[in-house]
Amino acid sequence: MPNINLIQEQRQHSKKNDLRARAGFFAFVGTAVVFGGLYGVLLLKGGELNSQEASLKMDLQKLEPAVTQIEKNRKEEAEMQPRVASLEEAQDLTDRWVGIVEHFTTQTPSNTWLVGMRATGSDATKPVNISVTGMATSQEPVGEFMLRTQNEPDLEGVTLKFTNEKTTVYGPVIEFEIGADVKGTAPEKTTLEEGEVKA
Repeated sequence: MPNINLIQEQRQHSKKNDLRARAGFFAFVGTAVVFGGLYGVLLLKGGELNSQEASLKMDLQKLEPAVTQIEKNRKEEAEMQPRVASLEEAQDLTDRWVGIVEHFTTQTPSNTWLVGMRATGSDATKPVNISVTGMATSQEPVGEFMLRTQNEPDLEGVTLKFTNEKTTVYGPVIEFEIGADVKGTAPEKTTLEEGEVKA
């Protein structure tokens, strides 16, 4: 029987196995190093995020009294809003009446005297009506006063209610009364009411 020398083949096979084992070992070590590095980076990032979270929580705790105060102020503002709206509306009406009275003060013709002014607003569905009574030496100043009253921007529907000749201790005079509606005092109609009126 022939004797075959297999030692060299076994050595080559053994070297290949050693190379494969080393390559596998280095691959394992390399993978372990990469994963270890990634784990370390993630660990550092996690620590940084935890630190930021703790810092934000501290900031939130510091701001909590201010947030509570803001919420309290908003609640108080919501409670006060109807009162503020009422006061603003009252201020607007006061300014309107001041403007009307100033108009009468500056726009009353000579030889005309105003003796009374009355406002009525008993019907909630109609605007406030103002009646001005006065005296004049003749009909012309009455007509002029009526025309000037029509130019007052806060009044509309100016009408002459009556004129009457009257004798006083100063001589004959024309007594008169003019009526007008105050703009913006009529209640706003809803679309349903407007539809009912149109129908």
